[in-house]
Amino acid sequence: MDDRRLENLEDEPAGALDSERQMSALFARYLPADPLPPDLVERTQRIVLSEVRRTLRPALSAQPEASWNERLRRWWRSLTPAQSLAMSGAVAAVALVCVVSLTQFAPQNTAATVIVHEGAALVLRDENNSYRSFFAGDMLKVDQGDHIITAQSSALLQPFEDQRAVMDAGTHVEIMALEDDFGATQVEYLIHRGSLHNVIDDKLEAGDRYVVHSPLLTVSALGTDFTVRTLEGTDTLVMVTSGVVTVQMGDEVVEVAAGQFLHGRAGFPLEVETGAPGEASSEATLLVADIDDTPLPVYAAPSADAAMIGAVSANTRLRIDDHDSSGGWLLVCCVDDRAGWMNIAELNGGVPLATAAPLPDAPAILDTTPTASPPSP
Repeated sequence: MDDRRLENLEDEPAGALDSERQMSALFARYLPADPLPPDLVERTQRIVLSEVRRTLRPALSAQPEASWNERLRRWWRSLTPAQSLAMSGAVAAVALVCVVSLTQFAPQNTAATVIVHEGAALVLRDENNSYRSFFAGDMLKVDQGDHIITAQSSALLQPFEDQRAVMDAGTHVEIMALEDDFGATQVEYLIHRGSLHNVIDDKLEAGDRYVVHSPLLTVSALGTDFTVRTLEGTDTLVMVTSGVVTVQMGDEVVEVAAGQFLHGRAGFPLEVETGAPGEASSEATLLVADIDDTPLPVYAAPSADAAMIGAVSANTRLRIDDHDSSGGWLLVCCVDDRAGWMNIAELNGGVPLATAAPLPDAPAILDTTPTASPPSP
């Protein structure tokens, strides 16, 4: 086929290409029966391929590319039933491994052991909002979020093997955190009221956390033996037997070491003192005499209408910290580790202390000479 015939072929109407029969008729009409020269065949192929590319490329480019999830669905539909079943099992196994791995890397909640020593203790369960009473000798498990309340009883709370806390009678403790984070122990208590004596036998390692909150302040242990006790209102007493604790109240942070204590009061700076609460080396003391074996009341405020926080018996020595503006009441310490007010008239049988002589039959003797006093019982 010469160039002229090729040009005539290119000029044929587009409709002539719609039928294979018409295409065959065109070739029979324009092409001779003899074989075409190789160079002509090559040229013809190039022309045909060029036309194909020019015609199909716009149509292909106009089609949007399938998204990855659409390609994935097509691939999934192309699988045989046996292949689909095997693939489903593999996906489930991978998902199970991922879930197990995630649970291993997340902190694990643990349970603490509580042993009731005497009387009864009440446990409020956070998980199901229930409560139950336990009695002397009972052993139980408590979890994060639970509350333990002792009335006339005491209880031992042990979160981990080398950590324990003794709850005195009348103590309410909430477990804020109790976790094992890859071997790092996480313990956090909130004392709503009462006293919690904490003992950590083994030194805390990096990542370990042992924190005790009171309504006023936060005590963080560094490996120690210490007690946190709530007093009147939000007042909190921190006593350290061994080791060191940090005490935080607001933005103020101090350290309390072994043999030191801290009496935290709202509105007052944190002050660390040496010795034990109730000790005084150069202060006036009050010694209650044995008259009729009747304990003398101690009040929360300088008024007989105030709440009575306790009573002192004979032969009890108290430290005199202050007096009220009327001079009729003395602030003494300590009664059950709390400071309270005593009526001077009751101490002296109705005679004002300022004019009363320290007679043998007086219910109390005011020792005006500074002397060292032992810790109050």
